[in-house]
Amino acid sequence: MTTPMHISANQWRVTILKACVGTQVARGVAEDIADASIALLALGQNPLMPVLETLGQYESTTTSPAWPNGSDTVQLGSLQVLHHGPSIIDMAQAGLICCCDIDSHPLLLGLAQARLHSHGIQFEYCDDGSNWRPVITILSNGQALPDGGPVWLRTSSSGEIVPAQLTNLPQPTRENWARLQTYADQIMVPADDTNRADAGAGLTDND
Repeated sequence: MTTPMHISANQWRVTILKACVGTQVARGVAEDIADASIALLALGQNPLMPVLETLGQYESTTTSPAWPNGSDTVQLGSLQVLHHGPSIIDMAQAGLICCCDIDSHPLLLGLAQARLHSHGIQFEYCDDGSNWRPVITILSNGQALPDGGPVWLRTSSSGEIVPAQLTNLPQPTRENWARLQTYADQIMVPADDTNRADAGAGLTDND
């Protein structure tokens, strides 16, 4: 039986950020993933399983995917998002319609929604090639998000920054939170004399 927890928005963000960094995800990309997770939480979507699945895939991958070629149709999976940053979001923000064959739809939508909170930019999403819907509408309807496959993304409007409403957040189970914590713990170093000295703690009063 799984037991729910009570995790604050700050705990969510910091722990996901640490988990990404602990898995060797670039710091800037880790921050984007953490922001995407907060955007999902604000709309009642729990980002923990997509994050865990994506970090697990990333951790087991030894080769770096190729950088996108810059055309207006871009194939980009979740591992490439972690290696190179949310390039789909940046290109869509630049006015391109981006086609994504992506492994983690929740994280893609979270990245798009986070831009509303940080830059006031709204995105539209399409999974059939013709029916465009606002990202916020998809995330707000409470339905399960798609698991994978091709989707399209484009900007729809720019305006005022919309703060995320961080009350009554979804909560993780203890088991899943413990899995996330194992990734976050990888940023820790052993508490030995060498590491304390390197950190400037000093071993004597004269250090």
